[in-house]
Amino acid sequence: MTAATGPFASLLNTLAYLIYLAGATLYYTVCYAEGGQTIGKMTTRTAVRLDGDEDRSLGYVRAFIRALIPPFFWVLIIPGLLDVLWPMWDRKHQTLHDKLVGSVVVQI
Repeated sequence: MTAATGPFASLLNTLAYLIYLAGATLYYTVCYAEGGQTIGKMTTRTAVRLDGDEDRSLGYVRAFIRALIPPFFWVLIIPGLLDVLWPMWDRKHQTLHDKLVGSVVVQI
């Protein structure tokens, strides 16, 4: 069996990727806006909160921006690597996308 080629296959691949990206963005946006936790964060007892007010969730706008930033960082690779390595030397252990939206991951 061979892989499909041509413009239709390329269109389907692009469409599948956009559906994946939209689904992941929606999942993270709702989870962070409503309670600050994804399923993984629930198991590790951590949550995403506003920096400076750790009792409040992000809200939908900040959560949406926080969900969109990492995939764009990874397009250029170096920003993606810096994003995941940044918490190693940051005082608050924030990623770059946390700093951009004013969020912090806390133990609960």
